[in-house]
Amino acid sequence: MTQKEIAEDIQTAVETLRRGGLILYPTDTIWGIGCDATNEDAVKRVFALKQRSDSKALICLVDNANRLPRYIRNMPDVAWDLAEVSETPLTIIYPTGKNLAKNVLAEDGSVGIRVTNEEFSKALCYAFRKPIISTSANISGRPTPQNFYEIEDEIKNGVDYVAEARREEDEKKSPSSIINNTSRLPDEKSLAIITLPSTKQNNFDGFCSCLKIYSSASYSLSRALEQSSISSISFSAISRNNLFSFSF
Repeated sequence: MTQKEIAEDIQTAVETLRRGGLILYPTDTIWGIGCDATNEDAVKRVFALKQRSDSKALICLVDNANRLPRYIRNMPDVAWDLAEVSETPLTIIYPTGKNLAKNVLAEDGSVGIRVTNEEFSKALCYAFRKPIISTSANISGRPTPQNFYEIEDEIKNGVDYVAEARREEDEKKSPSSIINNTSRLPDEKSLAIITLPSTKQNNFDGFCSCLKIYSSASYSLSRALEQSSISSISFSAISRNNLFSFSF
């Protein structure tokens, strides 16, 4: 696509979002169904198209970490670090969202937001100036499409605009890593240990998943490492009142 065609593609998608419409668009992971994350009626249409319960939360995309404080209450400092250094798509679950459609949030008020660095979705989020829903382009319970060709016609015909960008790519894509950055743990002594994905500062072998350990603060960290199957990691830990960082 030429730069002019890309600009027109983004402009049409933005106009569709502003009208409360649904779009199908490429993201930093898989193709996604998108809408204005502040528009409750548009979000309802996403749930209806996916035939999915609205009790399940949705993920939002933004183009820049500087937008996060507008949509998150009491943003933890560690979130800035994670958003800035991650080289792979990383969705962080924040304890309390704000200024978003109510049906975007989980039942406990938390929300998943990802800063996208993929060219099209980043430009789209920048042009729209608000978070955009990003949920897999499939009917709930059916296989997740790994590229545009695998998306069912039921989804393509159910949105108001299908982006032209990156349709020809047949490379298999995967969903993002997810970190639960909540400080609301089951008891005062609980620790949530969160491993960072591969970053500029830390090159882990393979994928470092989120470890959540519900036990006393004296829980054996070596045991935690054993369970993670990772021999050398760096991670952040959040207790109810404090934020700590550790390296091994």
